[in-house]
Amino acid sequence: MAKLSWLERIRQIVERSDDGAAWTPNRLDADFFGESSCLPYAFRKAIEAADTLGSLNDLEVLLSRLEKVPYFEYIYADEEVRKQGRLLLLGMAKTIRAGCQYILAGKQPTDEAIGLLRQAAETYNDAWPWPWVGAPPSTPPSGEKLFLEYSALCMDCVPMTTPGFWVVWDLLDRLLGDRPDRAKPRVSGADLPVPLYSPSRGGEMALLTIDLVHDGGSVFCPDPLGMGLTTLKSDLRESMQHVFDLSGLRNQGCRGRWRITTHQPEAEGPDQADLHVPYFHGRSLEAATCCILWAALGAIPGREEIAKELLPLDSKATISAELGDRDGEDRDPRRISLKLVDALPFKRDAAERAGLNFMVVASDEVAVSLSTDRLDVLPLKTVGEAFDHLLRCSRYVRNYQQNVRRKWDNRWPLVLGEDDA
Repeated sequence: MAKLSWLERIRQIVERSDDGAAWTPNRLDADFFGESSCLPYAFRKAIEAADTLGSLNDLEVLLSRLEKVPYFEYIYADEEVRKQGRLLLLGMAKTIRAGCQYILAGKQPTDEAIGLLRQAAETYNDAWPWPWVGAPPSTPPSGEKLFLEYSALCMDCVPMTTPGFWVVWDLLDRLLGDRPDRAKPRVSGADLPVPLYSPSRGGEMALLTIDLVHDGGSVFCPDPLGMGLTTLKSDLRESMQHVFDLSGLRNQGCRGRWRITTHQPEAEGPDQADLHVPYFHGRSLEAATCCILWAALGAIPGREEIAKELLPLDSKATISAELGDRDGEDRDPRRISLKLVDALPFKRDAAERAGLNFMVVASDEVAVSLSTDRLDVLPLKTVGEAFDHLLRCSRYVRNYQQNVRRKWDNRWPLVLGEDDA
């Protein structure tokens, strides 16, 4: 069967709504969830089409129909997944529709386009309720006309101190790409393989990526461009906000966006299937998130004298642990303790299958027995220790130490033999 074009794919999704029985979780997962979600892809293909204006107009019409279809009610029994999935669909569809109208109007922010962006920002705030709001940007934000009109219209209901405001702007900004009056902020990022577990899928590796946008914002938001309409359970959202506070990045003049995507091992072998899952949950990504934030910033806030200067993390290593409290009254974020998480044997097996060299866990009697011939499991006490081990430069130090130890072990029997003789 020939592969459907992007427009035919969207049209089929819309027309499939006439028959709820035609929906299955696998069909819905492939269309909406993960980094290959069809909605942003369709917008990009419309921009690249020979008849850009006609394609954008068709897409805008289809998306307006898409907003009216209760897809998630057809499939999922979990109320949080149904409600949040519906809101995420509305938020992304309205943002992309606004982008279509902006281009159709000759790259001018029309009242209707700005109104759609405000509705999208409100929708994302409803989809991902936040326990806090950020501080106003410490540096002047973009002076672009599109941004100024968007922020002015959102000021009363969705001000720029709320994450929904930045989720929508960040999504639209990257979809539209470079523009003549766009003020492009500096972006720094880092990533790390992370093990996940669910009863239905078992243990599997994913890639947790964090980008820091240095434009004066102070929020830490999921990235819908990287995860599509994947639902984020409240325990995960609260966990990520907790880490952002503990890490010390709240007052560093940058906002963060994070995404969980497919992990492709460095070793030769078949590519991993795209990570299409309806939701993520749990707190086991806390320690990994903290280390990635520090790597992306290039320093540990409050301990700039040990700045790592954007040294990358080791792509052959991983960590699975929650964050606890700092030892004693010391406010050094490096002293935040690690806490044990569940399903470590399954996660260990996933890391081993992915060809990783070692995995950091919280120091505990259980962790000592997890190492295998192909994967070292390191029980550590604090996130500072974990960060030091996860830096790529530490891999070279470990390799050097192993080579020295191996040479010594090879020589030692000869020395014993000489002494015994």
